[in-house]
Formats: sequence, structure tokens, C-alpha cells
Amino acid sequence: MPENSFLQNTQVGLVRFVRQDSTIKDLPQFTPIEKYRATGLLAIGFVTCLYLPILSYLALYGDDWWSTSLKQYPQQGLLETSTALSGLIAAQSNILLTRAGGYVMRPMSEIVKLGAGACLLLAIAPCASALYFLQSETTFFNHYNYLPY
Repeated sequence: MPENSFLQNTQVGLVRFVRQDSTIKDLPQFTPIEKYRATGLLAIGFVTCLYLPILSYLALYGDDWWSTSLKQYPQQGLLETSTALSGLIAAQSNILLTRAGGYVMRPMSEIVKLGAGACLLLAIAPCASALYFLQSETTFFNHYNYLPY
């Protein structure tokens, strides 16, 4: 249980909203479905972390960094846009599978595993393929060595 009363009230409010039960006073234990969903969200969160470096560099250095990267690695734009699109498709597939689980098409345990696996596959496989096929004109890490003038 969190020591911070604001955090605790926020969490209790969120549980009340999700479970649609205004009588909840304390944080209850997760239901089995909530455990599966939390595990699936954790796996998807790890995939999402792959996008943090580029977002950080774009926020810090903007167009100067990106223009320099594209001059040095001409296919980097293709790599970044295709992996971002794959990430969006991965997220949408997971949302679709979760909605299907809500209609009890399959047990939620299967749906969450399938959704997390699809998300990992759809987000990572295109990135690995692009890095392999566009080897000489892309980079995964070197363009983060940018130092502004």
C-alpha cells in the first residue's frame, strides 16, 4: 500500500472506475484477468522503451540532429518510419485482441499472451529486418553520438 495518500486515492479511484464499483475503499488484490493484463502491459512497455532514445534526441536536438543523422545514414529515415509504423500496428493488434477477449472469444489468459507476443513480433521483427537489409546506410546507436556545435 502506498504511503502517499494522493497516490493511494488515485489508485483507488482508478480501480473503482475500471471495476465500476464505487463502494471500493481500499486497494483490492488483482483478479486473475487483471494479473494477465498487467503482465501483458509490462511486456508491451518494454517494447515501447525502444522508441525512447529517438524521441529524447528529437526533443533535445530537433531538426539539426535529424538532418545530420540523415546525411550520415541516408536510409535512417526509412528505418525509423517503418519501425514506428510497425509499432503502431503492434499496438493496434494488441488492442484488437484485448477487445476480442472482452467478447469471450478465447480465455483472457490466451488473449493476453497472444497480444503480447504479437506486439513483440510486430514491433521487433521489422526493426531487425530493416537493420539487416539496410546495414550500411543505417545505424541503431551511432547517430546518438551527436554533439551540437
